Amino acid sequence: MIVRTLQSVEEFKALEPAWRRLHDSSPEGSLYTSFDYTWVWWATYPSLGKLCIYVVEDQDQNVLAIAPMYKTQSHLTRFFTLSTLRFIGRGSEVTPVDLNVIFCSDNELANAAGALLLSAWKTEANVQRVLLEELPERSRLFAMLQQQLPHSVEGSQIRWVADLPESWEKFTASLSRNTRKRIKNRRNRLLSENSLTLQLCSDKASMEEALDALVRLHQDRRHSKGDTAAFTTTDYLQFHQTLLAESASQKLMQFVTLKDGDNIIGVEYMYRNKGVLLFNQTGFNPDYEPVSPGHNMMVFAIEQAIEEGLHSIDLLHGNYDYKKSYASESVTTLVVSSYTSPVLRAVARLVQAAKALRF
Repeated sequence: MIVRTLQSVEEFKALEPAWRRLHDSSPEGSLYTSFDYTWVWWATYPSLGKLCIYVVEDQDQNVLAIAPMYKTQSHLTRFFTLSTLRFIGRGSEVTPVDLNVIFCSDNELANAAGALLLSAWKTEANVQRVLLEELPERSRLFAMLQQQLPHSVEGSQIRWVADLPESWEKFTASLSRNTRKRIKNRRNRLLSENSLTLQLCSDKASMEEALDALVRLHQDRRHSKGDTAAFTTTDYLQFHQTLLAESASQKLMQFVTLKDGDNIIGVEYMYRNKGVLLFNQTGFNPDYEPVSPGHNMMVFAIEQAIEEGLHSIDLLHGNYDYKKSYASESVTTLVVSSYTSPVLRAVARLVQAAKALRF
């Protein structure tokens, strides 16, 4: 086995066929490690650092692992920065989860590739820290780190997920009585407004229309509540527009719209990956809040997902009580750092201890 380091956009693009094959068969093949998502993110935020994608290959040049990373600077304290290896996807307003090394499905080959990769990280020139954010706690990479590389867990987050049964009736039966009652009442309020309709966008043009409406609606709703709105920077908007343009044919993105006549007054923006529906962002006209647009769009999307045969939903980050109404299982992701010298590890421990005391 050998490790190659790709540092140019041309090399990145040339890896696409092998990346797609590995991603399709890998347990680590999340939406956020897909070629499309990673490629568009880097195309949007190349100024954040220098490309550094690690590729582990066997003697026949079969790709066994891909670590989608870049070199940048990270802060240990406000005034202390370190040269850092970081996952592509972190460092911008975009907030991916389940970032990881993509390993082949064969555990023995994956472990060998992982050992080679961790050794390469240890000896990477001019790198003081390997910062792994949104690393799944149950991932093979974290298990490898625990056995082979000094590291520290510097944070964690949970999010809510649920398996989908084969019918809507079985899904609602798994919910609490109060949740079932709320779903029924919200739907009845929506149906009582004869001009309101829910629709799943099925083509690129309708998805582009939905995304444009979401930008406006999300900002309007957040401003009405005095919160910070999304889609306020050119790069953030460009990322979503480009991702839609690049991946529309693969149905990577999905939108549900709520219309009053021909006017879109609500949008639920989701991703799809390997049978999972991931709820990304919601926007609606606050004047329609009495008919619970957000809940009704989410419930409609779940119904459609069950009809299509998707196997689970992921409500992503955001510690909102309503998410627990629809999903009772949780997954944990970690922030893990590995420092390249004992001195830096000791300093990092002191910094973390000081932060813990402040809270």
